[in-house]
Amino acid sequence: MRALESPAKILAAMLIGIILAGLTSPRVGGQLATAFFEGAGYAYTHVISLIVAASTFAEGINRSGLIAVIVQRLVGWPTAALAVSTIAPWALAVVSGTGIAPAVSIMEFFVPVAASMHLDPVRLGTVAALGSHFGRTMSPAAAVVAMSSKLAHVPPSHLIRQVVLPLAIGGATLLVATLLGLL
Repeated sequence: MRALESPAKILAAMLIGIILAGLTSPRVGGQLATAFFEGAGYAYTHVISLIVAASTFAEGINRSGLIAVIVQRLVGWPTAALAVSTIAPWALAVVSGTGIAPAVSIMEFFVPVAASMHLDPVRLGTVAALGSHFGRTMSPAAAVVAMSSKLAHVPPSHLIRQVVLPLAIGGATLLVATLLGLL
């Protein structure tokens, strides 16, 4: 029964949203079902498919052993490990379009050996998560970029050009703060 609680809550929230949308625009109430299914179809076609593809790609990188090899090479180099913990998930997120899978992949390998490298596992996980989400935000394969470009009526490349410099500056600041022990 517990497994049904979350889907039931999501369904209830969706139904409440539809009812409230109908109340705000009663003249177009008959078009609510059409608009709902057009939105759901768009989400499956352009958002959910990207998330699945990105997660599959990131999991493939993880299962290939590439991350495990990188971690093994960095065990004696804590400063380099911090830098890689920021940069690697960022790069993987740009390529894959997902922020969660690269961060989790890096954390799964780095966090267990963090103590042996004299690093705080929370700090290491934090920089991995931040780097990953910076990368996702500037990825042409990211669902958030696809949705934002659709809503703004501009190509994804236009949005990415707008965020590259601020994210690069933020990432450089994150990396410097991490290496100086400020984060």
